[in-house]
Amino acid sequence: DQTKILHDFVNSPINQSTKEAVLSKVPMEAIIALLDQDSSAELACDALCKLVPESVDFLKAAGSLWSIGMTHRNYLVRKSTLSLLGDLATHENGFHYMIENHLVKLIISSLKDGQLKVSCAASNLIIKFASDAEYGALFLEASRLDFEDLITSDADSISQLRALETLCKIWSASPSGSQFCRSTSTKQVLLELVASDDCLVQMNAVEILCSLSPHELEAADMEVLLSAAEDMSPDAPAAPQLALAAARFLA
Repeated sequence: DQTKILHDFVNSPINQSTKEAVLSKVPMEAIIALLDQDSSAELACDALCKLVPESVDFLKAAGSLWSIGMTHRNYLVRKSTLSLLGDLATHENGFHYMIENHLVKLIISSLKDGQLKVSCAASNLIIKFASDAEYGALFLEASRLDFEDLITSDADSISQLRALETLCKIWSASPSGSQFCRSTSTKQVLLELVASDDCLVQMNAVEILCSLSPHELEAADMEVLLSAAEDMSPDAPAAPQLALAAARFLA
């Protein structure tokens, strides 16, 4: 029984020989197929997480794992697949593999996941990848179009703000991250959202904007902030935040 073999594998100490042994009995394709069965999906994820990509053979065998796992109906499977992608990055060809197989798009799309645990895991993974000293700039360039599509879309403000928050964290994390984010419409979109009619969107936009270093805002940006503060009712929930933000950046 394949599920029993995987159960024993997951609950036992492992080494390279045990990995090879389990794959000889339950091929990668069979483990991926188990993801489609509600009763065994989490077990399959646990097994895959133990079969950390250590060779090109794993990458070749993974096949449809990523698209199935990242769009799975069970959020635990989606979250585990993101963890696997984090492990994948430790492989010497991991980043190139992700880019060549269009996995960056799937990762950015996970910021739109309705399950907060998944979208937060995606955000953390993106920040980790973007901060990689060797491949961070490569990853970010591959994510440019998907990020732009997400932050300039007003169809889903929650996903838009999550993407903007992720970008601002990347902005502060490394010089290459700062350079990338300056070349996107991140700051422009945030300034536009400060003038939003939605109080919650306004408050979040101001909070995210405040995470940037003061020197990142130019005189024209300050004019936008001050104009929004003047137009805003003193009773508006975002008014105190906006006033503090303006004072901070002016100082």
